[in-house]
Amino acid sequence: MSAKSSRPGEKGDASVRVSSMSDQEDNRENHPIPHEQRGSGRARKTGAIQRWTPTALLMSYFVFSIALYTILSDHSRKVFWFLYLAIATIVAGTTALEAYDGLTPLREARKAVAKADGDGWTFKTADEALPTLNLIFDFGDEEIPQDVRPITHLPEELMYPDHKVVVNILRKANGPSAAMDYIGHEKPSSAKVITIPTYAAASLSARVGYCLALDAPNTASSITAVFSGAQRPHPHAVRHAVERLLQDKKVDIVQGRNILVPRGGFFSRMSTLGNDMFSALLYPGRSVTWSLSVAQDTNSYWRTDALHAAVTASATVACDGMDLGFTAVARKARTAYDLKIISYAPGPTTVAQFWALQVHVARELAVATTRYSGLAFMRQKGEKSDAGNKWTLKTRFAVLWTLPIMRFVSHAIVQYFCMAWAILFTSAPNSTADFARTIYFPYPISIWLIVSGTIVQSLAQNATAGFATAPSNATAGCHCGYIDPSTSLVYTDSVIVYFNETNTVPKDVFSIDTFKHSSEKGWFIYYREGAVEENVKFEEGSVWNLDPGWLDLNVSGYTPEHLVNGAQLQTVRQDIKYGTFRAFMRSPQPYAGGSALTMRLQYNETSSVELDLLNMDDSTDDACMQTSVSNQDPVTSWGLNYTVLEEPQYNVGPWDFWEWRMDWSEKEIDWFVGENKTRTVPTTNASLVDVPTAFYLKHWSNGDASFMQGPPTNTSAASIGWVRLFFNSSVESTSQINSSSCDASQLCSTEDTTLRLSTGYNAESTVRWTPESTHKHRSKTVGLALIAASLAFSAALLIHALIRKWSDKKAANRTGVPVGTQRPKMPTSPWPSQDMLSKSRATSGAWTSQADLEMHDLKTHHVGASSTTLLAAEPAFLGRHERSMSQRPLLNTYDSTAASSQTAFTAGQMTPGTNPFDTPGFDRRSSYFGAAKDMNISPAASRNNFGSPATPAEASTTDLLLKGAALPPGEPEGSAAAANPGAKPTPVLPQARTRVDYLAGLVACCSLLVSCTHFILTFVPSVIEEYLPQHYESEYWARRTIEPFFFNEIWVGIFFTTSTRFLTSGFIRTGNLKIVAEKVVCRCPRLMIPITAVIIFQYFCMDLGAVKYLEYIPSISWSTWPSTTLYTNFGFFVDETLQLFYLIPNAAPQITWNYCTGVLWTIPVQLQFTWVVLLGAVVIREIKTPWKRFGFYAFVIINNWYAMSWGYYFYGGLLLADLDITYKYRKWIQARAYVHYPMLCLAIALVFLSLGNDLFAIWTGWTFSTQERGIHPEVESGLNIGATSDAGYPAYTEPKLNGFVFAVASQYVVELSTWVQAVLSTRVFLLLFPHVFTIYLIHGLIFWSVGTVVCVYFAHVGLAYWLNMLLTALCCYATLFACLPIVTPVMEMLGKEITKGIWVSASEEPPPWRPSSYPFSVEDIRGMVYRKDDDESFGGGKGKGRVGTGMSSGREGS
Repeated sequence: MSAKSSRPGEKGDASVRVSSMSDQEDNRENHPIPHEQRGSGRARKTGAIQRWTPTALLMSYFVFSIALYTILSDHSRKVFWFLYLAIATIVAGTTALEAYDGLTPLREARKAVAKADGDGWTFKTADEALPTLNLIFDFGDEEIPQDVRPITHLPEELMYPDHKVVVNILRKANGPSAAMDYIGHEKPSSAKVITIPTYAAASLSARVGYCLALDAPNTASSITAVFSGAQRPHPHAVRHAVERLLQDKKVDIVQGRNILVPRGGFFSRMSTLGNDMFSALLYPGRSVTWSLSVAQDTNSYWRTDALHAAVTASATVACDGMDLGFTAVARKARTAYDLKIISYAPGPTTVAQFWALQVHVARELAVATTRYSGLAFMRQKGEKSDAGNKWTLKTRFAVLWTLPIMRFVSHAIVQYFCMAWAILFTSAPNSTADFARTIYFPYPISIWLIVSGTIVQSLAQNATAGFATAPSNATAGCHCGYIDPSTSLVYTDSVIVYFNETNTVPKDVFSIDTFKHSSEKGWFIYYREGAVEENVKFEEGSVWNLDPGWLDLNVSGYTPEHLVNGAQLQTVRQDIKYGTFRAFMRSPQPYAGGSALTMRLQYNETSSVELDLLNMDDSTDDACMQTSVSNQDPVTSWGLNYTVLEEPQYNVGPWDFWEWRMDWSEKEIDWFVGENKTRTVPTTNASLVDVPTAFYLKHWSNGDASFMQGPPTNTSAASIGWVRLFFNSSVESTSQINSSSCDASQLCSTEDTTLRLSTGYNAESTVRWTPESTHKHRSKTVGLALIAASLAFSAALLIHALIRKWSDKKAANRTGVPVGTQRPKMPTSPWPSQDMLSKSRATSGAWTSQADLEMHDLKTHHVGASSTTLLAAEPAFLGRHERSMSQRPLLNTYDSTAASSQTAFTAGQMTPGTNPFDTPGFDRRSSYFGAAKDMNISPAASRNNFGSPATPAEASTTDLLLKGAALPPGEPEGSAAAANPGAKPTPVLPQARTRVDYLAGLVACCSLLVSCTHFILTFVPSVIEEYLPQHYESEYWARRTIEPFFFNEIWVGIFFTTSTRFLTSGFIRTGNLKIVAEKVVCRCPRLMIPITAVIIFQYFCMDLGAVKYLEYIPSISWSTWPSTTLYTNFGFFVDETLQLFYLIPNAAPQITWNYCTGVLWTIPVQLQFTWVVLLGAVVIREIKTPWKRFGFYAFVIINNWYAMSWGYYFYGGLLLADLDITYKYRKWIQARAYVHYPMLCLAIALVFLSLGNDLFAIWTGWTFSTQERGIHPEVESGLNIGATSDAGYPAYTEPKLNGFVFAVASQYVVELSTWVQAVLSTRVFLLLFPHVFTIYLIHGLIFWSVGTVVCVYFAHVGLAYWLNMLLTALCCYATLFACLPIVTPVMEMLGKEITKGIWVSASEEPPPWRPSSYPFSVEDIRGMVYRKDDDESFGGGKGKGRVGTGMSSGREGS
């Protein structure tokens, strides 16, 4: 076979064995026994530990995570649970979008296959014009099969000239020795097995680089494909890939689809399905979604110069990390996914194989993340000069999304899984339903961060039926407790105060509260509540059931700052837990202004119960008693009207003193008027189970129009006669109820009106109760022990790995592996100096930089035909190996000497500073084998010296990232710059802008004004709304001066007229009905897909409580406008979203009440009148006579106006577009000054008159819009609206004539006035225009979430209102503009990309489905992947395109 020329065992020797093998010869000697099998038992054990270290670390990670969540508190777990759930939701949506985008390349691949099949598998490029194709099969760490003939015979099976296919099989050596074995000596061979020395086989980049450098001068292949050792390309795939690279000069890399062929069984098939999900759908879809294509390490076809540059820049990495793909990205090599280029590989058949594959992929992704995440922040060289190759913000984010974000997402999903296990361990379910609740963690999203739960305590209820009938021996001090005869419930403590018997409020029982709220919670609350001690007064007097006086709780009239001061008493004790609470009270007097006298038990907003006496504004009909729990909005049925209480059934005088009562037990809450029970509610509804509270009495008003109304303009009084409270304490009571000296006969009755005492208490009773977790205490010992064990185990594995790495390095030094293989340190600058490039350097010389080293290796050296070949023992192995021409079998020439010759290769014999394996005339972006178009390279031509210095393009990508240097962009193959490097690049001419800039600026201006209008309506409503109170007089004058011109609702009309211009201009210009068809199909999804996404996002944010503080805004801004509610359930959300598709204007969609600022009412208008105006455009273009054409415009505009339809806005926009495109009216008018200036002045006057309509109404009270609306017919009666009860100012969803005049006139001014065009075409408006839709949709959410939080906060701080509004506006618009670069691309992807796919699906006939193996059967492909060929398998002269026995590709027909 061959003999080694060097002396084995001599330190420092390195050799390459070159041999030729017969197909019948056994190649077992090429596969030496692995080191672990040769070594000692200790070595085998160490190797086994090393192999299982990743799996063991992962299992330790799982144990650590699960144990960690078992010791965390419920609150902490809720926070993490919500975080992981939110991440999973976002990723699921993004994955769905990527998968949808992945259908496009899949559809294109099917179309291409169908076309090729229809053409008889003929291709554009003739066989003789095809370039040489280099196929590299890399086995990496895997054992190479003993029979490699299935790979070496691939050229005979591919639809490609076999004499133009080179097969290189790469494997790792077990030492520094190298070998190159030619397969078959009886015929010309283009297949060889290259055994790569250890120091050159650390990564795929290194192995591929070694192969390219070793074979570069011999193989003039301009295209190289990289496969794993187990992969087999589809017989047609290589031809498709080469054709793609030949036809598309802009593409450097074609990435194909890899299919795992299952052997059978459920697990194998599921693994195959999972792999195809990524390879055929998500990876190609991600390249479409994010505009970033990353080549994979396998089944990728490269222009060889691009591959050489990539491996040169990444060959020195220590391990694989998707280096080829991301280095290509860094060098701006263009990658295209082509799913008809298919390869096959055997799928995993066991769990161990699947696990090993996943560990390998995870390790590569982790390494790639650490190496290449910095690409997102690098400024690319040449961005300004090459606009088409510029990295956009979207592309940079794609790098972050693909690498660090997806790694974090994977971690979050695994953590979610670990948390679920931890919950199952700590809260083991007892039933299937309990298991479901545990798994889905049914906490309401809106209270994720609220600590829920209370202490479960048991208090012995010693009351029995015998207590009620026992004789009374009650002690004088009632130290044995109290009993309620009606319920037989026993209480330990009491608070009894008769205000008619004292003239002071006992300070040890009640405290008089003083406060001033900065805001109130409620949609209709425009006044703030306060309390002052001066409003608590004793009054002398006598009534039929009380004398000689009582305690008055007064409410003062409201102040100009909308503050209403009332009075409030609160028990000093905070430990009240269950009891009966009775008060002798008199309601606020009638017609004094709405207020409420309230008796309340309250711990917080969600845990409370109260009874209210409301006099209301209309005391005769509306005054009532009301009850509520948990601060819920009251319902009429929960209370009783005073007129009902006066009926014989109750026989109560509500305007007099009467006993009002609340009973709170462990199970329920009851309300009484006298002895009459009016309502019963379970305590769970009030969240008052085991929650100690305080007792309140207060008289107050906040002007809530839906509750007490008011507020009083003058002082209003409500009165308290006495208070009798009997209750249990949540702390240790001073009562002796549990002592042996007390029995049932000694209990005092709650009905005993002679009692005048309050139970003593200690300091603990005055402390507000703090909730604790309802879960039982969990022992943390086991969790902490597992955490410690997993950390110790992981540390031991890592230490072992480091020791093993150190031992291997030490052993390598002993065996003579050159020290130079270690990566040199980075210099100060990654670029080599010119004198470095021009000098020769001794082999032992020190390298100043990695780039210097790599570029020095790429220099050429002239070697004669008889020169000796050596393998230099240098770390930079790329381009250092050479064989003489006489020892090389050329591609199409059989060299008989190669089979038997043996040549010695000794380190140190190479001339210093030479690189004999580099190719002359190499240019990075052109074929580095010479002229790409001349494939038949003569030996003499290939031996010309190459003296040009290496370019910085060959610098290591990792080095450049570490130094922060700019990455070179490169030139595409075939470009003028590549063909003539010295020539100046052809300037890229800017493309003509297709949109009308000034109209874009007009729309952007309108969007800002609409958002400003909504901000003012929310926070400073008196500027726009008439008859609302104002904070400052400036608001009054703003409404009467500038408001009608800037914050007028008719600005929205411009959206309709300009959208018509953009919608119909293409058809008016060309008459192509395909444009109309596209608009009809795409208009609805283009609008509704991003809108639906925003609705879901707002729904999600609202459910989280993002707009929680919006309910506090009316009490600060005094605005009646902002309000929103959550959907009752998801069905309502779906119903209201679908309503936007089909609602007929002028109806307002229900979603306006669930959406921030309700701007979505315009969407049905846009959608419905899209069909109208497109049909109108078709009709208009068929009317050729001008007077008929404009007569039609007049007819439809007048009819739509009379019908109160928005259609006349759209026809107005169509008229302006038609005038401009068809009749060129702008040029005609502008050329005639006597027409231009009067018309322009008239249009400007109409603009100001239309806007000034509201100004005239404000000053005179006469409204043009009301009168104009009265002309239109009322649908039901047919009468004019002005003659019906529906007369009045038009709703915002109805079109207005002045709005139409304004929209048309303003657009006319913009199109005719060059000054206005110059203003609207400024950069600010043009930058905003792409974000108009985003601003329109999300400004309300930002105003009502961020804005309300900021506003309420500054109000609590006590800032002046003008300063509060200024800071709120700054915060709102800063947040809005900061969100635009993030939200707009997402909306564009959702709208534009998906709509594009919908249009393609609707307009093109889908290609027929074919299996990925087509035109071969699945069994044939399976046989190709899993077969073991015998000698006859390749005999018989099978034709080209065959795979296995009897498998024809159709090559003959080509």
